[in-house]
Amino acid sequence: MRKQEIISIAQNSNNSLVWRKVMRSLSRQEQKLTMIVHELTRVNVKTVANRSFTTEQSTSSTLGSLEVLGIVEKEQCGRESFYSIKPSSLSKYLQDNDRK
Repeated sequence: MRKQEIISIAQNSNNSLVWRKVMRSLSRQEQKLTMIVHELTRVNVKTVANRSFTTEQSTSSTLGSLEVLGIVEKEQCGRESFYSIKPSSLSKYLQDNDRK
């Protein structure tokens, strides 16, 4: 099953096991950026790049991929883009994992 198919199934599920499969389907870099965006709630590309020790270009590209997959959402504010986790059960899954 492709990553996009897994995520579209998970969008309609509240099951954390499904979201665990989604997180496993992501690359290490995508997982890392998802966790950073989750921790900081609403964050710009520069901050995520600094936290992940990657270039802004690479970070922006990866966040764009996560947006297409429906994991993060982008909000334009002037020339800057802010990212946050798309409201869904993914947020619940990430919060549950924070407690462990």
